[in-house]
Amino acid sequence: FTKTGFNSNLAKAFINYKAYEYLVRQQDIDKRYFTSMESLVKIEKNNYCILALLKYYSSLEELDDDRIKFIHRFTLEYINNGIVFSFFKEFIKYIPMPFDFVYKTPVEFASEPSNTITISYCYLDKDTPIEEVNYINEEMKHVFAGVFSKQFLLFYNNKLNYSIVVEKPDGSIQTTEEKTIELSQDMELNDQNLYNKINLLKLALDSKDSKTFIESYDKIIKTDYIVSKAFKPL
Repeated sequence: FTKTGFNSNLAKAFINYKAYEYLVRQQDIDKRYFTSMESLVKIEKNNYCILALLKYYSSLEELDDDRIKFIHRFTLEYINNGIVFSFFKEFIKYIPMPFDFVYKTPVEFASEPSNTITISYCYLDKDTPIEEVNYINEEMKHVFAGVFSKQFLLFYNNKLNYSIVVEKPDGSIQTTEEKTIELSQDMELNDQNLYNKINLLKLALDSKDSKTFIESYDKIIKTDYIVSKAFKPL
């Protein structure tokens, strides 16, 4: 690649395939391929390589200014176009992210783009009786190159139980084992937004901390009042 550049369609196709292996198939690739991808995206916009690079950058402990600028440019562009990957959350410490993305938990599943992917899920609180559990079935969005995704808003001590149903064009169906996602006390909380205010309220209620409960409840009421005054119906 260093001798011929990227004039060869075969060279581009090979780099694209390595990006696909890394991004979609979750396969490790030689780090030298990322250097080739960085060279290619300077010449042309290549979504496979850009997304593979973003995933690679999300795994690094430190990033230089050029890579942060790259993240800022493309991550927000993809989010605005509905192309959302869970590893984007690693960039919150570098760039401002939309609220709707930051506080949602994504579930991703890789399959053939021609398949129909449905997620069967239910929300559980710690005290939810099993007989009251109702499962919801929703088709997952095809995000990119066989990656399907759906985002969920979870609150403190919420659990999300889910399984994935894969329907192939020939009508055959496969179902994955059920998995669970949970937000716990390990999550970082503050009272800077309504989402965290509600989580603090639930945490205080669970731990029987009446002082924090009253403070959190008061802040939620004040926020609701301010919003109602600032945004009146037209």
